[in-house]
Amino acid sequence: AIMLSSNQHSNNPRVLVIGVRSEHAHMLKELYSNMDFSFLTDNKKHTKPIKDGQYDKIVFMTKWTKHIQYKAYRNHPGLTMCNGGITSVKQILSTFS
Repeated sequence: AIMLSSNQHSNNPRVLVIGVRSEHAHMLKELYSNMDFSFLTDNKKHTKPIKDGQYDKIVFMTKWTKHIQYKAYRNHPGLTMCNGGITSVKQILSTFS
């Protein structure tokens, strides 16, 4: 893998996945190496505010999250709600590349 120095910006889509389990997060990173992932696996951190332009896409897994968390992200233009499990997440991600 090529490491980018901090002043270079990759053109990969920046994707935040909320409510994914950490073992699935590792798998997604390997499967979709063309994306720059961030994951929120811990419920306590799910309402962390995000900066404008920080992410291109957000996948919000409704099964493992709460409505208050949704309120923190609902205005993001790249938000996709995911009602299923990891298979549904993969289907959503495959539309991003």
